[in-house]
Amino acid sequence: MVLRRGTNGDNVKTLQRGLNKLGAMLLVDGDFGKSTEAAVGDARQALNIPGPSEEADDTLQAAVAAVPDPFPPLTAAGVTFMARQEVCDSASYRRRYQTPCWPGSKSGITIGIGYDCRFVDITQLRADWGDELDAHALGKLCDVVKVVGSDTLVEQIRRARDDRSLKAIVLRIDSPGGSTVASDVIWRELMITRDHQPQRPLVVSMSDLAASGGYYIATPAQAIVAQPGTLTGSIGIFAGKIVTGGTMSKLGVTEQTVAIPDAR
Repeated sequence: MVLRRGTNGDNVKTLQRGLNKLGAMLLVDGDFGKSTEAAVGDARQALNIPGPSEEADDTLQAAVAAVPDPFPPLTAAGVTFMARQEVCDSASYRRRYQTPCWPGSKSGITIGIGYDCRFVDITQLRADWGDELDAHALGKLCDVVKVVGSDTLVEQIRRARDDRSLKAIVLRIDSPGGSTVASDVIWRELMITRDHQPQRPLVVSMSDLAASGGYYIATPAQAIVAQPGTLTGSIGIFAGKIVTGGTMSKLGVTEQTVAIPDAR
């Protein structure tokens, strides 16, 4: 029996349970809707069975049914339940997590749900993902291993500033830049640190790359050491501003200029 977009019933539920063994994160409701259609397309690609995503023929259904449980102690249903609690559904996963992202200032670049490159080294990254990613993508991720967010770096700078046993502070920069706000927060902490104990050297050591925001946060240092092959510089730093025109208009607040003649 061929199942198509709009089909309902127990056969669709069986298909959905099978698709969840492939990580579809479907709600098993027996409705062949948009999410199931997307999961069918993913299954065809994963199982190397060409065909349209809007229908599941007998060949695809049999292949999906033969897929083993990814983790038998939990079953696909258990894994799906936890995945839906974490992510909601496969569409949300594609939108937010399918490509490496930066969840927030306390994290490093993160792959999927929770694989934070901040906490692994290059050897571990290659061992975990070498069979899954092409060489170009893996190389890009190797560049951000151990890289921390601005909140983490700021906290490290503050601890160093308050540690009077340190004779000097050396900041190693290997960054293409990024968030203007994050760069400015780090720059401010370094300025405070430099002025806190002016007699204690604050030195920046530039690695392969210190561009844009990476260049900017180097400027508080009393000495900057760059390598012959270091790429550094900036096309400029911009700042944001609060625009209130639309809000004021909604509130009925207007601005008017009244000119008074010169009485002299």
